[in-house]
Amino acid sequence: MRLLDLHDNPQPDSNLLLHFYERLIQPAFPQPDELDDVEDWILALDQTRTGIHPLEPELHVVIVFDESNTQVGGSVWEWYPSPRPNQPGCAFLSYIVSIPKMRGKGIATLLVENMRTALKRKNVATLLAEMHKVGISDGTPMDSTERHHAFQKLGFAPLYFPYIQPPLDSSGNKQTSSDCLLLAHCELLESSQPKVNNQLVVESIVLVEYLDGFCGSVFGFDKRHEFTVTTWYQSMINHLSNKKYIT
Repeated sequence: MRLLDLHDNPQPDSNLLLHFYERLIQPAFPQPDELDDVEDWILALDQTRTGIHPLEPELHVVIVFDESNTQVGGSVWEWYPSPRPNQPGCAFLSYIVSIPKMRGKGIATLLVENMRTALKRKNVATLLAEMHKVGISDGTPMDSTERHHAFQKLGFAPLYFPYIQPPLDSSGNKQTSSDCLLLAHCELLESSQPKVNNQLVVESIVLVEYLDGFCGSVFGFDKRHEFTVTTWYQSMINHLSNKKYIT
């Protein structure tokens, strides 16, 4: 199998991206509230545009092709640069998919390993992801318990703090949600960061920077006032500001 990261081309093939979005992403994520607009991906992948903010997340769309050059899986993840000097930032896995006949064949493991390799080159220790809580459906046939086991096999574990999923756009059409858990990749953390009380931890400031980076990319980095005054943002920041680490 062959992996192609569309970020590697400053102006990637939009037809490849559209095929991936329509044939793999949309069927796997049928709830509109949980799906980015493909136009946002096209814009984010265009590295030749002007006015890119220094804190704008770096989008990676990695597509897996089989021997016949058919798209059989892929992942979408972002690297969030840190506003602190000489800090590596963090990354967030937004989507990971494979076509039905290829499930259980190691595609997700291949994609996560590809992410880990890319992040180690940036010295990034924190790879985050989201997952619905047990008992909450995401609109797909996969049982929520099965989904938890799948993320666990990929090396992710939940972070225990009152996470609220921010909206995917600023129009009000896509709402916040408390149905999800925030996860972190354990092996990446373990290889880069010391344990605290024999537990793997994420620095709270890294999670604050992720929230600020995500919300800045949605609302605009010059419009912080639009999200920093919201109840959902303040509730998370208040919790994180009282702890140095989150386990």
